[in-house]
Amino acid sequence: YESMEDTVDLEYEITEEGVVITNINYAVAEVIIPGIIDGNMVSELKGMSPNATNVVIKNGLKKISNGAFRNCVYLESIYIPASVEIIENGAFENCLNLDEIIVSDNNPNFYSEDGKLYTIDGTAVFE
Repeated sequence: YESMEDTVDLEYEITEEGVVITNINYAVAEVIIPGIIDGNMVSELKGMSPNATNVVIKNGLKKISNGAFRNCVYLESIYIPASVEIIENGAFENCLNLDEIIVSDNNPNFYSEDGKLYTIDGTAVFE
């Protein structure tokens, strides 16, 4: 994943909790979401380019909101770092081709198995 470039156009707002990414450039297919923007921690992801195919989230992001990846029908793979604490219901709604979910071994809240995403207690988040 290190070969992907960190040159994504992000739309975001800075809040008291940190940076909230509201959208990613429409044309981008391979996306790296940074952990820090303008010296502020990225706290939440609310929106993603519908053209995204591969997404790597850098350590720092805490929350993936409901609908963040809604209708990302081209999304095939995603890497979720140790820092992610919350993935809301519907975060991956209608991600028809998402078959590779990789969760950091150091994430205390989630794990992946056979392309499916689970909370640490075994509740399916995406299957």
